[in-house]
Amino acid sequence: MFDKFEVDGLDQLDDALTELGEAVGLRVLRRAGREAMTGVALSMAMGAGYDESSAEGDHMRDSIKITSKKLDSKHGGRNNALAVRVGPNKKHSQKAIAQEYGTAKQAADPFMVPSLFNNRHHVVNTFKSNLAIGIENAIAKARAKNA
Repeated sequence: MFDKFEVDGLDQLDDALTELGEAVGLRVLRRAGREAMTGVALSMAMGAGYDESSAEGDHMRDSIKITSKKLDSKHGGRNNALAVRVGPNKKHSQKAIAQEYGTAKQAADPFMVPSLFNNRHHVVNTFKSNLAIGIENAIAKARAKNA
């Protein structure tokens, strides 16, 4: 069920991001992460529940967003710089849990885990290519600025 991903060149990646500086490196990571997760967000929105009886027109599928958060050594470990999350907002979190895992009165209809699982190769490949392009562009921009 689980795929094995081998990652090479993390030391070089860390060196390249460090060379960019914290602010630029974080911006490059954030942009690559958000772009990589767009397919997951779309798939999740398509599978999320839709309540036609909702009077105010506020549906869980409309609240699914991609968010990113800078991590520090206190929150996320020293080897993590950024967390990218896809999911419904806090208002719909209980509905999402109920749909994903089911309840005593409702059968499970998973939509979050399958969305990530079905897009896992796209996420990795998109992140990898966007990160490489972002680093190259940032380095070129810094060199042009210093020239």
